[in-house]
Amino acid sequence: MADGRDRSDVTRRLHDLVRQGRSWSGNERNCCFLNTGRSRFANVSGISGIDFPDDGRGMSLVDWDHDGDLDCWVVNRNGPQVRFLRNDVSQDHHWLAIRLVGTTCNRDAVGARVEVIFKSTASQDGNYDTEGEDPKSADRQLVTLVRTLRAGEGFVAQSSKWIHFGLGPETEIEGLVIRWPGGGSQEFTGVTVDRHYLIVEGSDELKQWTRPRPAIALEPSDLETPAVATAARSLLGEPLPLPRLIYQTFDGESKSVEFGAGQCSLVNLWATWCLPCLNELREFAESADRLDKAGINVVALSVDELDTNAAGGDPAKVLRRLQFPFSTGLATAASVDTLQMVQDELFDLIRPMSLPSSYLFNHKGQLIAVYKGPVSVDRLLADSAMANLNAASLRTESTPFPGRWFADPPRYRLLKLAANLLDAGYVDEAVEFVRFNRDQVNTDSSLPRFYARVGAMFREHHRTEESVDYLRRGLQLDPRMPGAHFVLGRSMEELGRVSDAIKHYRLELEIDFECTEARNLLAMALIRQGRFAEAEPHFRRLVEVVPESAVMHQNLASVLVRTGKKKEAVACYR
Repeated sequence: MADGRDRSDVTRRLHDLVRQGRSWSGNERNCCFLNTGRSRFANVSGISGIDFPDDGRGMSLVDWDHDGDLDCWVVNRNGPQVRFLRNDVSQDHHWLAIRLVGTTCNRDAVGARVEVIFKSTASQDGNYDTEGEDPKSADRQLVTLVRTLRAGEGFVAQSSKWIHFGLGPETEIEGLVIRWPGGGSQEFTGVTVDRHYLIVEGSDELKQWTRPRPAIALEPSDLETPAVATAARSLLGEPLPLPRLIYQTFDGESKSVEFGAGQCSLVNLWATWCLPCLNELREFAESADRLDKAGINVVALSVDELDTNAAGGDPAKVLRRLQFPFSTGLATAASVDTLQMVQDELFDLIRPMSLPSSYLFNHKGQLIAVYKGPVSVDRLLADSAMANLNAASLRTESTPFPGRWFADPPRYRLLKLAANLLDAGYVDEAVEFVRFNRDQVNTDSSLPRFYARVGAMFREHHRTEESVDYLRRGLQLDPRMPGAHFVLGRSMEELGRVSDAIKHYRLELEIDFECTEARNLLAMALIRQGRFAEAEPHFRRLVEVVPESAVMHQNLASVLVRTGKKKEAVACYR
């Protein structure tokens, strides 16, 4: 069985799939199976009318139109989120519906067991043959149908509290037995098919219930898929610090997006083959005076160089033809990846970045708005006016409807963004981002693990001194962090500081006694210092743990020779 960490990882991966718009069920069609009466079921999904390609989650059964058959309410994760399926199968079968009211048990009588007893007209093979056999024949078998009243039907679903029995062609009921949750039972006779009965615990009365008139009029409707929006704007409830965004000028110079006092900056991603992008850039150019007066600096970054499959033009020529007066250049993979990570963290549904995409920053370089698709100049002017609002006012402006906050929304997990940068291989960018926002990340419980990861990655990049620095930072915050002492020991060895390496290998074994890698490196380091007697018990332990390893036997034998135990050494060599 998977441990807690494994289950947590699986849950996280499942949620990631949902955020990517993926279906847990594989987007299969709904299924319907028919009981054939011969201990077998037939797949009638195609002709049932319920085989929609919905990502179904819950289903509730209820005789919604009171016509004696069960209808369905279905809840889906995708659209339509609720679907009603009315049962209009034409047949002359009979039914019985019972509603219970508890008096000494719970009011809804949840847990009650209801038995309907009748003499079946079905033959032994389960088929009904009412034409060739007298339905009142004495050799008919007594049959009992059983239903239990439950407070839940499947996943997040609750069916009707009416207990429904499908009786097929049966028209005569021998008896009805109610076994109440409190332990008592009642028996009733004189029950008629095709009726609704209301039964109160302790009462001998079979009270017939009459459905309301007029009947509920329901008409089928076609689902109209809403038009896909070509643009979306998201004003953040709190400014979000971002890592430094680097771009390349058309002359090949690397620059970072600059932010100035009293000024907003709009980073715009575009491509020469994107017609909405060109229309948007043209509007920016024509409204340059208005944008400049409002203190908005536009940085238009072409992504043409990042998409080698797209057939575009020369971005510099396009901008000159538009007489574009703002800062321009080429987006780098790092800057686009960073903006995609930010977008993935901000929005629950993960989608690839669209073109054009724009990002509005305040004068501190904090993100305040995201625009997917074209954004108008009027919209920019209105949003830039809110750049200096306090947190409470900005939060109010960012919500699409008025109301009162029950609690403050959670703060941004800046360290999560930094960890994502590490995952993408941007180590220096992650380190710089954490350094600039140290006041906000210092209280994050995952900071020690972040430092340890940075240290391990610096070691992989042969930046050993920096590796030691960050591993020590992490261990200063959490001295018992698994794996960190081991990596620090390896870095110390690479710097020639064997005694320090031995100390950290020992500390790692105090945390994880079964870490064979740390034990092996500890023993080898002791050998290099000539401390054979101290290395011997570690090699003995390694031989016990990995007896199939010839290297471990050889190492133990070498140590035994040095400690004068030659007979044992011979056995190890053999």
